[in-house]
Amino acid sequence: MIEPSSRVRSSSFPVLFRKLRWVALAAVLTAPGCRRGPTTMPTFLGEGRKSEVDTASLDPALADAWTRLQDAWKDTPRSDEVVAIADEILNQDPPPTLAREALHAKAARAYLLGQDVDAAAMAYRALQWEPPPPEPTDLERSLTQIRLRALARGGDPQVALRELSDPTVVALSGLEPGPLEGVRAVALERDAAFGPALTAYAQWRASLPDDTAAALHADARIASLGRTLPGTTLEEEAAGLEPGPARACLEALAKLARPAPDAPPWVRACAGPPAKVGVLLPRSGPLSAFADAQLAAASVSAVSLADAEMAGFLWADAGSNKSSARRAARSLVDDGATVLVGPIGASNVRAVHEAVGADVPVIVPGEAVGGALGVAPSLEARVEGLIALARDRGARQIMVLAPANGYGRRALRAIEAAVGPEGVDDLVVQTYPPDTTSFQPLITPLLGGLRSGGAVIVPDHLSRLESVVRQLIRLDLAPSASGEEGVMVLSTAEGASAHALIDARKILAEVWIAPTAWSSDGTAEFEQAYLDAEGQPPGDQELLVYKALERALQPTDPGPPRLTLAHVAPDGVIRTAPQ
Repeated sequence: MIEPSSRVRSSSFPVLFRKLRWVALAAVLTAPGCRRGPTTMPTFLGEGRKSEVDTASLDPALADAWTRLQDAWKDTPRSDEVVAIADEILNQDPPPTLAREALHAKAARAYLLGQDVDAAAMAYRALQWEPPPPEPTDLERSLTQIRLRALARGGDPQVALRELSDPTVVALSGLEPGPLEGVRAVALERDAAFGPALTAYAQWRASLPDDTAAALHADARIASLGRTLPGTTLEEEAAGLEPGPARACLEALAKLARPAPDAPPWVRACAGPPAKVGVLLPRSGPLSAFADAQLAAASVSAVSLADAEMAGFLWADAGSNKSSARRAARSLVDDGATVLVGPIGASNVRAVHEAVGADVPVIVPGEAVGGALGVAPSLEARVEGLIALARDRGARQIMVLAPANGYGRRALRAIEAAVGPEGVDDLVVQTYPPDTTSFQPLITPLLGGLRSGGAVIVPDHLSRLESVVRQLIRLDLAPSASGEEGVMVLSTAEGASAHALIDARKILAEVWIAPTAWSSDGTAEFEQAYLDAEGQPPGDQELLVYKALERALQPTDPGPPRLTLAHVAPDGVIRTAPQ
């Protein structure tokens, strides 16, 4: 049997505000889009429900009051007159059926006015009035619906959910599956069960005709919850549904798949509008030297990605400082960009994300910065991969040659973290000015501390890695990929690509690198298009621009950028280590 609500709510402003928000749903939960035959709520007389009150057997005063109550409800159901006449009936010791009708009138009026706690309590009182009817009646169904909807919307959502899980109560309410999910959705959202609430809204929406108040409300809640719930939650909720419109909507919200072209419009809307990509390039200022390569990569990428579902590309000069980058980002968003790629420079990226990150995703053609997404593994991840590779091949003594700048200091911290406190004593560290061209004076004094089977790590640009390796070769310490013969040489090799490694294979044979970007089957078409357009293969920065634009158009989150460890064998074949 239905139990009364046990939760008492305070009258503080936040609670009052929430209650008023749910009061605004009164029109929605009683709208034509919610009703299917006898499930309309609230009702009094009409809507297919006949009263079981036997007017002929009533005392004349009660019969007169009953007639006036029906007229008042028909004319002004929200008026105080409905309450006054219902109380007049209840004060005259009416028959059970008439007493329940009077309480029904008060409960329905309270529900219409958003007084959900009162509505639920009066409906419960009517349902408990003795003696009960021998068989379920339309009046009981209407009272049960009032109670369930009032509990869900503004009463105790946990009691509502408990009652909605009771087959006896659900059967008595007469609610069909669609409207039942609508009531459940409201209760779940109020109970902060947002994932299940989204699922219930989608199942309710699947039962509703388009362009009704209920459908519009369900669409709004689906869009709101879909934007705020984590992707993992969306995936879990979608996996729990049978194939159909509700599941297709949740899969679209989770970016697992776009709905079929013939899916209902509301399902297609779950995928959101096609992406419009805003590209931030430094066409002016000190960073403009990087723009030509990026512009070429972005232009070729736009052609290569033309078959992707999108609304087009927008371009803006990000300049070379935070202010210009912020202005450019805001202008792109104002012009309709739904995702941004760029700019260059960590401080500029942070400024852009702070300015527009709440409105659109920001994707960096490099590693992640602050809240902006990245398409390259972090320097720390690359260093950790190199250290693990060296350890796996038996290297214990490690020499570090790092530039004396911010990049070198960050790399050194990552190396120390990767070897751990117990391995720091095995590190031999030598820093050098970033513009160093001759490494013999640096390396020769350290050779005595580098035992056979050791490793040399060079976190620096590819060109300086080549200089270090040349010096090691002169000192009869040619790199060894296995670490069993000679010295392992490992590097972050900024600027490296598969093509660059092959070009430098005579020097860099057997050297291991952890590049920021790497060729793959997914980049082959872009690489060929870039070669055709520019007459040379793309470097790592061009690959990163392509990967960033590709990521901007992807319907799913691919997860952390993939780490690649690669080296060139003496025969020129590039091999990679499993990660």
